[in-house]
Amino acid sequence: CAIFSTYDIVSAAYEHGSAMLGRSIQHNMYWDCDCWLIPIHREPTASQCGHWTLVIADIPQRQLYHFDSLASRDAW
Repeated sequence: CAIFSTYDIVSAAYEHGSAMLGRSIQHNMYWDCDCWLIPIHREPTASQCGHWTLVIADIPQRQLYHFDSLASRDAW
């Protein structure tokens, strides 16, 4: 299982340079792992406080699972 750092995610999102991101992840061997854990920070909104959620990527099954303990039940 590979755990993504929030630093890596921010670097990728804001394109701080592929060289910087490459140096950061070169020893993590993400591509050899079947499961990735990806933390996502949800910004605060008028109806909800900011909080962290988790995406689990099952690479062999090509499935994404999103866990948000503060999600509204109405969305489901």
